[in-house]
Amino acid sequence: MSIRDLRSLAAAPCLTSAPFVVSPQDLAAHVESSFLGDVIGSCEECLTTGSIIGGEIGGKTGGWSQIAPPPLLVGRAIAALTSAEPWVGAEIKVQVAGRPKSHMPALVGEPLVAWARVRARSQWRPDLCFVTMGVSVRRPHGGEVLGFELALELRPAAVDAA
Repeated sequence: MSIRDLRSLAAAPCLTSAPFVVSPQDLAAHVESSFLGDVIGSCEECLTTGSIIGGEIGGKTGGWSQIAPPPLLVGRAIAALTSAEPWVGAEIKVQVAGRPKSHMPALVGEPLVAWARVRARSQWRPDLCFVTMGVSVRRPHGGEVLGFELALELRPAAVDAA
């Protein structure tokens, strides 16, 4: 991505990610990290990474809901959007991810697409651009799962004479 490409990000272009899914492993890692974050310092030696994940029951991870939590969906959507084609070659730093507004639950393993509309863009320096986007996580055939605001700091990989 060059400086000229950053300047072309005017308000209102839409970006769409490749389809992504929240896997059972993503859900288990999220639950485990949330749990360990709450109990750090209390009987740490009793906990191992396999002790709270649950076993395999009929090919499914046992013990956890099959509904993907909003923070996990936000993280997967940001990863999918920042790896999309328009951002290739740019150094991206997430400044703020707003509070997600859930509209309907998303299931683990369900294909989803992140769709973003650029709401504002500012370029204070020639080598730096800030972009604010409204992000919507949707099912491929319609139906918004959740929405949130995302602010990114972009630095181009190459500086051109624009």
